[in-house]
Amino acid sequence: MFIKLSPSDYATLLPYFDQQIHRLCYYSLSSFICWSHHVSYPIWREGHDALLIMMKYRNNPERDFLYLPVSHGRTFPPDILKDVAIKCGVRRYRHVPEDYVAMHDREELERLFNLRECEDFYDYVYRTEDLAQLKGSKYSKKRNLIHQFLKSHVDQGRVSVHAFTENDIDESLAFIDSWSEMKVSDPRLTRYGAMERTAAETAVRNIHTLGYKGLILRIDGTIHALGIGSELTKEMGGFHFEKAAPDIKGLYQFFDQQCALKLFSEYKYINKECDMGIPGLRHSKRSYYPAMMVRCFELSLKEQTDPGPCDGL
Repeated sequence: MFIKLSPSDYATLLPYFDQQIHRLCYYSLSSFICWSHHVSYPIWREGHDALLIMMKYRNNPERDFLYLPVSHGRTFPPDILKDVAIKCGVRRYRHVPEDYVAMHDREELERLFNLRECEDFYDYVYRTEDLAQLKGSKYSKKRNLIHQFLKSHVDQGRVSVHAFTENDIDESLAFIDSWSEMKVSDPRLTRYGAMERTAAETAVRNIHTLGYKGLILRIDGTIHALGIGSELTKEMGGFHFEKAAPDIKGLYQFFDQQCALKLFSEYKYINKECDMGIPGLRHSKRSYYPAMMVRCFELSLKEQTDPGPCDGL
């Protein structure tokens, strides 16, 4: 039987993510837990030393889907995925990384599933060194903006940057609230923004319980930026939430560099998630010149089969 996923499940389920290999940002246990909101919520069950996670839609069960099973770095062949989907009563897997598609026979996959690339959900992956150093002419505009912020704020002794602590929770929640209000004018972000806001609030309230690391920037003692990340793979950190007051020139660029230096120094790469097809977000992510894009697929069953009971793998 599937159970609704909650922060209290983190410690129990974390061992499944040991040696986790999927490079899409969705395959972070903390992210799975946080993305529960008014539209959909994650549920889980165990079976045959694997963790199954399904996204349930509150008002449209036809949209329910599975993620790839998570099991200590193991992957499962397409015929097993088909069997699991049928037994769980769903027709599709979403957020399937390109690595899974590449490691299996394409003909076998297409015999069992319809494959659809989801470009809006490609993840942007950057070299940590690039974001920390911003070397070269392509980053000159970023460096100029940082210089302006240094001159107007940092050099005046107005800025402090520190690791997230329990004492930052209440003010961080208030900052997320005010930041969301400033962004509400963008109609493309309205629907997604409400879901992302709930996820960010859950992350802040449970930041240490869920294995996150956070960074806070204060100007004149008040929070003006926050970043929250976690481990995705052994060489890649996931940058799940990054917010900075939009009305201060150079703040975002300065803070983003600080996060690369202080949150992700132990990782070779930083995954900054997808752009969801939102033009402004796409432009912003591309302006930092990703080292790679991790392609994303949907696998949907080709033949209609009556689902049986969900009894695991």
